[in-house]
Amino acid sequence: MIKQKRIFCAICRYLKNENDQFHIGAASWYLAETYHHLSIDDWEQAVSLYDNALRVFQQKKESFYQLHLLAGKGMLCYRAQQYAMSIESFQQSMVLLEAVRSGISSEDARSGFFSTVTNIHDGTILANIDVKDLHQAFVMAELARSRTFLDKIIGSISENADSFGPIMTVFNVQTRLSATDIIWEFHCTGLLKAHGPNMTEQQAANNVLYPTPKTLLIAITKGDISVFDLELSPNTLLSSNLDQPVEQIFLPAQIRQALYQKLIAPAAHLLQNKRRLYIIPHGPLHYVPFHALIAPDGDTLLCEDGPEIVYAPSATILFREMTPPPLVPGTCLAVGYNGDEGWQLRFAEDEAAHIAHMAGGQSLVGEMIKKAALYKQAPNFQALHFSCHGEFDPDSPLDSRLHIGPNETLTGQEIMDNLHLNCNLVTLSACESGLSRVQRGDELYGLIRAFMYAGAPAIIATLWRVDERSTLIFAQKFYALIQQDVSYATALKAAQLYLRNLTRREAMAILAAHMDDDESEDALLLADKYLKGLAPVVESTEAETASDASSTSRDDDEKIFADPRYWAPFVLIGDPHIQRQAEQ
Repeated sequence: MIKQKRIFCAICRYLKNENDQFHIGAASWYLAETYHHLSIDDWEQAVSLYDNALRVFQQKKESFYQLHLLAGKGMLCYRAQQYAMSIESFQQSMVLLEAVRSGISSEDARSGFFSTVTNIHDGTILANIDVKDLHQAFVMAELARSRTFLDKIIGSISENADSFGPIMTVFNVQTRLSATDIIWEFHCTGLLKAHGPNMTEQQAANNVLYPTPKTLLIAITKGDISVFDLELSPNTLLSSNLDQPVEQIFLPAQIRQALYQKLIAPAAHLLQNKRRLYIIPHGPLHYVPFHALIAPDGDTLLCEDGPEIVYAPSATILFREMTPPPLVPGTCLAVGYNGDEGWQLRFAEDEAAHIAHMAGGQSLVGEMIKKAALYKQAPNFQALHFSCHGEFDPDSPLDSRLHIGPNETLTGQEIMDNLHLNCNLVTLSACESGLSRVQRGDELYGLIRAFMYAGAPAIIATLWRVDERSTLIFAQKFYALIQQDVSYATALKAAQLYLRNLTRREAMAILAAHMDDDESEDALLLADKYLKGLAPVVESTEAETASDASSTSRDDDEKIFADPRYWAPFVLIGDPHIQRQAEQ
């Protein structure tokens, strides 16, 4: 280090003689990072060098360099446990964010900028937690979610694309909670996807801005806020294969038991006497079916005595101020399509027609062209239901699509551009409709954000490829409860538990009612064929599993949808904090 310092001083003397202030600043920056990397004991010397470089770039009005220097200084002070100085530096860097953001045009530059912004947010959150300012840590977690989404869609839609309102404070949130409500807002720091593909945590640590990988849980009740370090690197939850189905990663019983211990157990005591749990995931946690995680008693988080579970992209979106939609004449518009040859569903169109009939609404089904009719009619309905194939595009999430007719799809981008909804609820009874790509920070911008942007306050979606038999039964039960003026969260929980406990005999009777138009075969026998071989997955030896399957497949009292792959994909995202139109 002494040798490097001597070289640095010689370079600075030369540059000073040449009156090259810019490169003096750059040299100071380089040596500051050198001290920063080598030993935290030299933090004061590194801070002095950061400040020298800052003075140079302030004179040069170089906001981009100032931003990075302040962020580096903030992270250095955090590691040196100089938290007040750290927070001050991070706050100063955030003041510069807007000025720098507007000058970035290329995709490569934008990518690097996103990772810097993510690190600044993470560092600020960690520093505020260490000084016990949990209120400010929560605000920063909310800001991180809001800004990354806006960064991605700005330019492709409008300069005013963020329609979700100002960032919520803890006080704002608590005024909207009842005594039986609780919010769990997760935040992941040190996500490798913010720094490039195929990077290890060790390699990322070479960046002076890289924060310690942590999974944090901020729990908020009507009268309290607490934070838990869950002692889990979020990078362990990332799959290297974006095409790997979510259910293959997270549904094995051992995984769900382990995740319960990590993600839920530390704060499980806070759920006592709570009627509703709002879960706000972050990063890879968006793919985790929290409601299916297994407690030590063997039951899942979603259980008869447990809370209703609602998901949200952020508390700001969840509790945003909303004007009640105008009273519109239609109850439910249902769109259904069984799919093209070789990729056909049996019940999608029937489900849409049945839901529309139950609600006293209208349906768009079959091979008719639907998109133009949908754009025109959707604003006149209180609910919108899609029953069709869904397809998630991990490389371009706003190109994720619903297959609504022959060679006719509805993409996330088209939803944002063309749909203006006055509804209370959108139901996406389609494969993978709830998946959105999660990369830098929390860029959740697939179909869910598209429908929220279009005006939907609440969305029922799916996390993985769903079975159309269980989906039909779930949707039928859910809408039957909605017709009784049950809240969406209550109806979802009841419909999932109903599906989970349904016997083969009961399922066969329900499906038979949807097959009575087939005159070639008895409807009950046909329904039995569709349920043939359907039995819960038993995690045991292959021989035991084969034996169990052969015996239970003939058992009419078997709960054939008990496995979470059938009941757990359905999630409620968002919650309308307005009166439903049916109640007005």
